[in-house]
Amino acid sequence: MGDEPDNIIFLLDDITSQIFLKKISEQANEVLLNAIEDTGLGYTIVEFASGEMAANVQMKQNYGYGESERFSYKDLFAAILPEFREKIKLAVDEAVRSHGIYQAQYQVKWRDGSIHWLKAYGKPVYDANGIASHIIGFNKIISVD
Repeated sequence: MGDEPDNIIFLLDDITSQIFLKKISEQANEVLLNAIEDTGLGYTIVEFASGEMAANVQMKQNYGYGESERFSYKDLFAAILPEFREKIKLAVDEAVRSHGIYQAQYQVKWRDGSIHWLKAYGKPVYDANGIASHIIGFNKIISVD
């Protein structure tokens, strides 16, 4: 019984450290998202199982969509020119398998008919069972044909 206060102090110190680290992580994410916005990078998170996608405004614009327009993973993939689709799927599959980062350059066709080259990067995110559940992606327009 004599050492219970020490155990409580240790536990409180451990919890305080975890809260502090979580707060730093949240602030780092906020800084990172602001930096992404300033650099003109498109940013998305896609859930593999459902195909649900969250995207920033720049990501939408990189595919020819406006800020308030609905933009889905299906729309994103449909805009990619057909000759690049299989290569991108294979690159993502390899990144999932190897726990790596995929990189790709490909062309997208906007609804106005213009063609744009994008450079993209993505990193799978894994659940507690080691199964890839999401992918975090970034892209940027590198040229317009």
